[in-house]
Amino acid sequence: MKTKITDLPQGNVSVVKTGGWDYVTMYNNVKETKDESGQKIYEADVISFAIKEVTKEQIVSQFDWYWNKYIAAEVNQKKAEKIVMLQQLLAKTDYEAIKYGEGVISQQQYATLAQARENWRVAINSLEAAKTLEEVEAVTFSTSIPKIGA
Repeated sequence: MKTKITDLPQGNVSVVKTGGWDYVTMYNNVKETKDESGQKIYEADVISFAIKEVTKEQIVSQFDWYWNKYIAAEVNQKKAEKIVMLQQLLAKTDYEAIKYGEGVISQQQYATLAQARENWRVAINSLEAAKTLEEVEAVTFSTSIPKIGA
């Protein structure tokens, strides 16, 4: 997500030391533009994180490594959140799948739920294959659990 800023720090990195932590803000994909009044502003992708014992010079000299490390962690976190949600949906509907497998409910009664469960498994596979935040965010799914027909 692009953020508008008026002052861009040297090296596109700012580091503030507080309580033993270094609070880092990094700006990437910077584009210079002007606001309505003609004042120069910048649009940039921004990430912030806390780290111990790092200097601004270290961040600037290894900008891509820090940026990619942060993005990879964010991608993995978002993937995990979505996968857990999907696994919970599958777990909540296991009982009905077992009932269908044992012949207690018919194929017609189970069809809508079977399709939802297949969609959730496809979403899990897509998330596991996703490598970018955009790919993770593109994976959408319904959280509605279809009712079994009587």
